[in-house]
Amino acid sequence: MPNFRQAPVLVFNGEKAQNVPNTYQIPQNLADIIFKKLGNSSAQLRIMLVLIGTKEGWSVSEQWILDRTGLQHASYLTARKALENRGWITLEPSKSITVNFDVIYAEK
Repeated sequence: MPNFRQAPVLVFNGEKAQNVPNTYQIPQNLADIIFKKLGNSSAQLRIMLVLIGTKEGWSVSEQWILDRTGLQHASYLTARKALENRGWITLEPSKSITVNFDVIYAEK
């Protein structure tokens, strides 16, 4: 008889990474903060997951982020501005997007 008070074990059917050269890597404790703080703000969540999961030093054009997140340009701009207002990212147009991990972790 099953024990309904026990959490189910996660099982993967098939290969998780199917011979892809790039993968997103996001620390679980950081993802927990982001999910909790952003809640249903899916555009902001998508942007943060892509930025955090991408290797530092990678060039991230608006189009590249739009392709990864599936966002429309206007939604991306609105969400990016909201993340800037939170202090989670800093944008220097044509130079860099900085993810401010200290600010995010401080919200734990």
